Amino acid sequence: MKRKNRYLTLLALACSLGGCNQSDQKSLATDATKLASTVGTAAKNAELAGKVNLVLNNWKGVDSAVTVQSENGVITLEGSMKNHAEKRKVLSIVNQIRGVNKVIDRLKSPDEER
Repeated sequence: MKRKNRYLTLLALACSLGGCNQSDQKSLATDATKLASTVGTAAKNAELAGKVNLVLNNWKGVDSAVTVQSENGVITLEGSMKNHAEKRKVLSIVNQIRGVNKVIDRLKSPDEER
């Protein structure tokens, strides 16, 4: 990502100094659009993961640490729960959060170990 940013900055600087042809300008515009889209997606993923973390941290009855990852509305939960009831509660809470399309359950509880 850093290398891409440097490339775009150098190309923009070269274009502003008059060293760009139309092809370079189109390439710069395309790359900038792709970069903006990537940044926007990353921000949405981070926002949703943050929302899930906030809800879980503030919910009484959930004492276990849960790792939350988000990708395009799909939440992955990992961690060790005190028991199966706590795990069910966490899954239920997360499934009700606006923006969550799917939950991947990687939570473990001692009463479920095989």
